[in-house]
Amino acid sequence: MTASTRVFSTARIITMNPSIPTATHVAVRQGRILGVGTADEMAAFGEAVLDARFAGKVILPGFVEGHAHAAEGLMWRNCYVGYFDRVAPDGTLWTGLKSIAEVVGRLREALAALPRDAPLLAWGFDPIYFDGARMSVADLDPLTADRMIVVSHASGHIMNVNSLVLRRAGFSRDDNIDGLVRDDAGALTGELLGPPVMSRASRVAGGGGLLRPLDARGLRDYAAAARRVGVTTATDLVNALTPELVDLLRAVTAEPGFPLRLVPALAAREYSPEAGVARLLELRPTSTDKLRFGIVKLVVDGSIQGFTARLRWPFYHNGAPNGLWYVAPAELGAIMLAYHRAGLQMHIHTNGDEASDLATEMIGRALEAHPRPDHRHTLQHCQMADAAISDAWPPRACASICSPIICIIGVSNMRL
Repeated sequence: MTASTRVFSTARIITMNPSIPTATHVAVRQGRILGVGTADEMAAFGEAVLDARFAGKVILPGFVEGHAHAAEGLMWRNCYVGYFDRVAPDGTLWTGLKSIAEVVGRLREALAALPRDAPLLAWGFDPIYFDGARMSVADLDPLTADRMIVVSHASGHIMNVNSLVLRRAGFSRDDNIDGLVRDDAGALTGELLGPPVMSRASRVAGGGGLLRPLDARGLRDYAAAARRVGVTTATDLVNALTPELVDLLRAVTAEPGFPLRLVPALAAREYSPEAGVARLLELRPTSTDKLRFGIVKLVVDGSIQGFTARLRWPFYHNGAPNGLWYVAPAELGAIMLAYHRAGLQMHIHTNGDEASDLATEMIGRALEAHPRPDHRHTLQHCQMADAAISDAWPPRACASICSPIICIIGVSNMRL
């Protein structure tokens, strides 16, 4: 036993190990835990330095967040308009807003504080809690006639914009484009569904929301949000992994004291299957203790609360049209086969049961062609999944299903 071993005393350690559920002392050497137990039990490791800095406190293992986005760290530069109270990385508590009128009120306050001509960017909006009411240009246009407004929804799959954004993005009621929501008279409401129309609006407004590029400050704020709720390993579950972004990830995660192990997922939509596989195989050997490459993210459909997820019959109870395919069904199998064959792990966004059904079928086909008993492919969200999906084809039983309650954006929304 060397002097580098320290035994920390605490009020209680919650081990998450059913054979030793609690303890009072933990022995640590060179950053690794040797054992937990009583003071006498830790004495079995030999001479050590007793450290009482955690006396009276409770210690538990760091949490692993399996579905989060580093864009959490960027969002707080914009106005928060979510339904629930939320704590920013700096500890500021933002109260939730319970009506569209309250949302508009906060937008008015934020607009008054912005520099002249700067667009108003907001995030976290979730109208599913407002008894079916939807925000529209009728709510946003009275705020300003000459400033662009972009309000990103909590799901990340929808945004609301004012009429100025619609005009500058070139959208009109005569457009035959998926994702433009209309009222009963055929006029555009300013609600935009899905990446194609959202990215077009975001570009004219100068970026914002999930489409803003990650930077060093944003990554540090993301790590701070994770640490605030006890998360020590987290994903960034959609990242283009361009050379510039990879350089950023390497530099920031290597900073002394950076508190997070980060697992970024390659954004499949940014690459052809062949190029995406090659990129991940190139990056994987360069992983470090704080930065781990090797997973890919496929987004198959939209969101439940935005009525853009793909559902099986009888579809949506309110008569909304079926949702959006973000990947054409005819193309999904070839994409998944390429990543599976290369030995890479897929995280597959499937909100609706039709999307989950298709994805598990494609996993089954990939497994039949190239058996991998420990592939660990995961379906994310799966809000409508049922036993029929996993039982319909034996290979499908090998697919993991990620809990539907996992947050779409950010670890600071976790309820521990």
